[in-house]
Amino acid sequence: MEILCTPYTDDVDKWLNKNISFYGQKKILHIVPTLILYRKRLQSYRNQHKELFQNNETDFRTVAKTLEQKGIFLYEMDRFLLKLIKTGPYTVLSKRESAVLIGRVLESHSFSNNIAWKASLQDISECFITLSQSGLSLEEIRALDATQSWELVCDLYENYLAELSQQGVLDYGQACVRLLQEYNFESFDMLLLDGAFLPILPKHQMLINRFQKLDKKIICFIPIDLDFPNNPAFEAVKTTYVNFAPMTEWKSIKSQQIAHSTVRQLAQSIFHSKVNEISDRSVTVLRFVSEEEELDYIVERAGKLIEQGAAKPHEIALITPNPMELRPTVRELAEIYGIAMEVPERSLIHLPHGRAVFNLLKIHTDDRIGVLELPHFIDINMVLELIEGDLIQIPDKAVFQCIVDLQAFFEDCKTFPDWFNKIDELYTCSLKS
Repeated sequence: MEILCTPYTDDVDKWLNKNISFYGQKKILHIVPTLILYRKRLQSYRNQHKELFQNNETDFRTVAKTLEQKGIFLYEMDRFLLKLIKTGPYTVLSKRESAVLIGRVLESHSFSNNIAWKASLQDISECFITLSQSGLSLEEIRALDATQSWELVCDLYENYLAELSQQGVLDYGQACVRLLQEYNFESFDMLLLDGAFLPILPKHQMLINRFQKLDKKIICFIPIDLDFPNNPAFEAVKTTYVNFAPMTEWKSIKSQQIAHSTVRQLAQSIFHSKVNEISDRSVTVLRFVSEEEELDYIVERAGKLIEQGAAKPHEIALITPNPMELRPTVRELAEIYGIAMEVPERSLIHLPHGRAVFNLLKIHTDDRIGVLELPHFIDINMVLELIEGDLIQIPDKAVFQCIVDLQAFFEDCKTFPDWFNKIDELYTCSLKS
């Protein structure tokens, strides 16, 4: 596999224009991860070969069809799989039809024929499709975990597979696996993987394996800058793609273009150790040691703008991905700096202590108590919300972080005895180590 890197999508367009000929005899499968990039590449192909498209056609289907006539098969990955399914020889259930079949499987077992399981039908359906699309055998799937809950899920999955076999049909995942294994890729000369496929899922790996087995050329375009390796995005890509080719073999196709737009200039600063100068003086990139320091600076700065008459209170907005969590802190800081804030009243249930009180009540009133035939119910999510609501006093914050770090071990804990036994088990294991 050849890996080509650039942070600019226009560089990929230039490479395609230079290296992919519409008038050659090669047949190329060009796969992208998103429909947005799919449309971008369609437009690029069309603009670079205007002689093939009369009146600057904008109909994507017409452009795609013309590309295929010239040997360029451009697809978003899932759209490519759907095409294989529609043109394949198998009877394939839709995801909705699979969900109906899974519902019947749940009803056929006493332990799953209840509200709790049926309420999770959508999640179970997605789980089963993921399992079938993995290409793993039932034995390999069972070996992934040894918990009783996983055994129950695997039993249901086994019954689901039996129902599919009995009806002579495949679900979406099975069809993807079988068609990727059976489709005739010999007519293709090259596979282009255009964009960061994160993570590499079984469907991607199967496609790569087929082309590698046929000794076909594979080129992968990755949107990273090899000149700036010290950032989280680069590390994520490196961890995934170094399995296909060592980094010493990665090549840069980045053009030495100057980033004129504010968006591009920001992209060169965010997640990088060095903050580049941005030409738009209305945009400032600041970095802080902690969230508290950041919020304190923002509220103090807002107060000065209001005091100096540079802005009115209603003209200032704080945009954040977690506003509900930050409102109490921002409100407290605003009171300190004498700033009037307009914030909607929050109901008790949306406050940490309100959620904690609600969880105390749920311990003995949760619907799952009757369904699972338990004396009471308390899972990891309820415990974490009780702690966050300060109803469970923990003197050291490190203890709370320890619970968060180990929460995977408590996923099957549903009663107090379950919790006590699991804690004793972990404590015993820590002494042995």
